[in-house]
Amino acid sequence: MLEGREVKRTLNPKRKSKERILLSDVLPFEIPLSFSNRHFYELIISLKVHFDEKGEICYDRDSSICKELVGKVFNGDMNKTEQTVSAILSILLNGEQNDKGDITIPYLYRIIHKDIDYRELAIVHPRNQLRVMEYIDKYKHLITYFCSLSPFSIRHPSKVSMNAESFHATDIPSDDESYFYLDNFFLYSRYRNLHEFYESQEYHRCETRFDNLFKFDIAKCFDSIYTHSISWAIYNKEAVKREIGKSKHTFAGKFDSLMQALSYNETNGIVIGPEFSRVFAEMILQRIDRDVHEGLPQEIKHKQDYELFRYVDDYFLFYNDPSTRDCVVDHYELRLREYKLSINHSKSELIERPIITKMTIFKSKIKNLLNNINLPIYELGSFLNSSTEFNEDEVQRFINKIKKAVHTSNAKVDFKLIVKESGTELKEVLPYTIGLLANRVSDYLRIISLFNNKNVVISEGILQDSLFILNELLDTVFYIYSMAPRVNSTIKLCRIINSVTIALNDRQSLFCGGKHRVYKFIFDRTADILKRNTKKKYARLESLYLLVVLKELGKQYWFEEDTLEKYLGLRNSKGLIDPEIDLDYFQITVILFYVRDKKRYSNIRCKVTEIASKRLAANDLETNKKKTESVLLLLDLVCCPYIENTEKVNLLKSFGLDSNFQEIIDAVIYRRHWFTKWSHFNIRAELEAKKSKQVY
Repeated sequence: MLEGREVKRTLNPKRKSKERILLSDVLPFEIPLSFSNRHFYELIISLKVHFDEKGEICYDRDSSICKELVGKVFNGDMNKTEQTVSAILSILLNGEQNDKGDITIPYLYRIIHKDIDYRELAIVHPRNQLRVMEYIDKYKHLITYFCSLSPFSIRHPSKVSMNAESFHATDIPSDDESYFYLDNFFLYSRYRNLHEFYESQEYHRCETRFDNLFKFDIAKCFDSIYTHSISWAIYNKEAVKREIGKSKHTFAGKFDSLMQALSYNETNGIVIGPEFSRVFAEMILQRIDRDVHEGLPQEIKHKQDYELFRYVDDYFLFYNDPSTRDCVVDHYELRLREYKLSINHSKSELIERPIITKMTIFKSKIKNLLNNINLPIYELGSFLNSSTEFNEDEVQRFINKIKKAVHTSNAKVDFKLIVKESGTELKEVLPYTIGLLANRVSDYLRIISLFNNKNVVISEGILQDSLFILNELLDTVFYIYSMAPRVNSTIKLCRIINSVTIALNDRQSLFCGGKHRVYKFIFDRTADILKRNTKKKYARLESLYLLVVLKELGKQYWFEEDTLEKYLGLRNSKGLIDPEIDLDYFQITVILFYVRDKKRYSNIRCKVTEIASKRLAANDLETNKKKTESVLLLLDLVCCPYIENTEKVNLLKSFGLDSNFQEIIDAVIYRRHWFTKWSHFNIRAELEAKKSKQVY
């Protein structure tokens, strides 16, 4: 086994590089911290991987990777290098081809959507990720054109982004140059996220001009979209049906075929999660918008009698006359039905003047609540930043003021009252609330760091009070989060935990001596959440996030093996190892990422490896090649440093690779990472990457 040092790459995405689509537009936002496409992107760039006219895999045999493998793995043997690289690429990019394209099976996983419901997200096969990349690059100008026809859309691709990098690797301390973060391939007009629209002058102007707001959306939009409808939207439904053979070779027909191919030939519904799916839906909804606008009676004038805004599949209709509303909605009902879509009437909402949404009411009240905490924190911060002379008694006075504000704020009870009074749902308001609380925690951590700069004398009383304040703030965060855990709010919670660990791990910090009091609090609260999540059917991804961030607390806070088994669902209700337990790709890789090669987790490691082997062995060779989960699982496990080579050989057999096992293993390990980052993991950088890509 090759144990060489990780090779440094300098492959930051170029502004016009089509390959950057692999980093920005083909994966869902809701993926584990340990998973990314960065190293897949690096491979494609380094080898200049592409498909020829026949769909065969081609690559540059004089690339830097090939040269490195020749020199350091295969001792100058180019023939072995080419054979091995071809074998690896065949695993990564193989698929079943027919007249409809590369037929592959996406990896589907579930996240909590509602308390008793889930949303199914998808990662498409690497081969079809490349197909998506090529398609978007080839037709980027047509895409932006057909996404610019609606008079109502306020989020649509407008042009190719020329400023690809939103953050730079140098912004985050790291010894790995692969930490770069990208905006989407396209620039979006007019609002990047929905809260920007709510806070815009445009929205406030409509509140002033109109008496009513009617909000509605499309029922299960992405699940209901018929792939053929893209051709209907771009051209004409009847014309397409008459010339169905010719339409397959058009811009829209090729998009239709691609969306089918990456979803195992399904025509009903498109994969949920990746940005390119929203682009596909946008072109269809653009046509519907245009048809409604042109089909309305001439006496009903846009921007005069009504204003309509569509954000993805959410509609905001401002109007004065109810008959105008009925006419617009009726036209939408008719046009949506032509595309096998419908309005979700159960979620429709009518708001009369004064036009104020439930979310606006909630934001106003929650800001007032948390300002009571923020003001004394701000006062102490201003005090410590000033050049004014001060003494220990003055610091104690400010600390007491913050302690009182935190202790008497009654934030937990007040939060529930605000949710009830505003009529909002927990899943809607939690990310915003935890974001505000994160700011309070950040401000307070900054104040703690200022004590060092001011040579403040920290008495035992100040230390205890300061740690009490921090724990109280964290207690509020955990309490509110636990009411309705979702991936987005979990990421915000992880950022808070990470910022606290960074602050308290600073050996220069005057509070580092009391950090374990805080760490124990974080550990206990997180353990409570993990315990609750075992009883929830779709809270697995949230648990995986928390496991990754909890690992940063240090070995004093490792779970006992049997406890971890219970949290992971490896033990049944009787406390026994469940022989029938099944784990998916994300669960397998994150568990191995957490337990690593620690002796205390040897049973878990063996069990999880066994489950992974059975998962691959359950499929025949052809199924494994086109199944996204199998491809990701194989490549990640073959380079996993915590699995024995004998197990890796068995894994390779499931892909029909019955020779040159060691060469393939050595070549894979030389790269160290495929999709799961086993080493050189920088949790702060990963969380910053999440922050840079906001959920739409």
